[in-house]
Amino acid sequence: MSLIRVSKKFFAAALLAAIFVTPSESKTAGFLDSSRSAAQVFLSDFPEAVRAKIIASMKQDSRQNVIAVVQAQNSVFSLVMRPAINDTDPDVEAELENISLSRALITARGNLALYIGQSKTDRNLYIYDEPLGFALFSYYERPREISIKGIESFAEIIRSDGKNIIAALAWFSPDSARVLSNDIPEKGALTEDYCRTLYKECAQILFRNGFYSEALPMFRNIHRLRWANVEAYIDAAECFAGTGEPDECVKLLKELLNTLQDKMSSDELTRAGRLFRIAGDRSSALSAFRLAQKRYRSGQ
Repeated sequence: MSLIRVSKKFFAAALLAAIFVTPSESKTAGFLDSSRSAAQVFLSDFPEAVRAKIIASMKQDSRQNVIAVVQAQNSVFSLVMRPAINDTDPDVEAELENISLSRALITARGNLALYIGQSKTDRNLYIYDEPLGFALFSYYERPREISIKGIESFAEIIRSDGKNIIAALAWFSPDSARVLSNDIPEKGALTEDYCRTLYKECAQILFRNGFYSEALPMFRNIHRLRWANVEAYIDAAECFAGTGEPDECVKLLKELLNTLQDKMSSDELTRAGRLFRIAGDRSSALSAFRLAQKRYRSGQ
């Protein structure tokens, strides 16, 4: 079996594909059947009892990936399967396969971390599974007093029923699962990774592609967690302007200037001024433009 190492540089591209490219094949019951057949091959090195329990638990998630998270033989296993994305250009197809393999591993690891840790987090604050899984996974990988073995994982492409299927598996060893199940993140310990991932890999991608209404709930979640990021504030304000909510746009920009003005560059202040103007607040726009000019002259 070929081993794939996950690198964070693939995360943005992979998540973009997951949001905007949902293979139609995965929406059919036939793909679940094909995945079960592929799983027999993919999991062939594991004991029959483990393989049978994983396959029996396979189901399709909200994005139509086939997933399974189970406890077996004192370990916790997380499986993710999805159709490979085909392209007529071999080089493009190879790159898509690499992204999909990385993406599947990230999802498998995130689902594993969620299984272990989500009951210990406030789901009213950390709403979105994918960023929370990533934040928990990052948290569990941090150095700690008790030494644990890292998460094991691998991914490969399996041919089943004439289709190429991306398959990824991640699992905790019994000792790791035991240690991590008792590791409760301190309040706020997940916020930075969660908000950064939710913004950079979800909300900002939607925003830049013009999906303002879809991005706004994510920005509201970030705002509720009080993540102090100038760019996120301005993007959220532009979403409000783009969805016909100028008052909310102005309110958010004023909050930004009151709390993070010292961290804003001249370009960011200029962008804020333009949004004030679009939202109809001329005086605030002029004030932001003056600050931008002053900061530009000071080389900031």
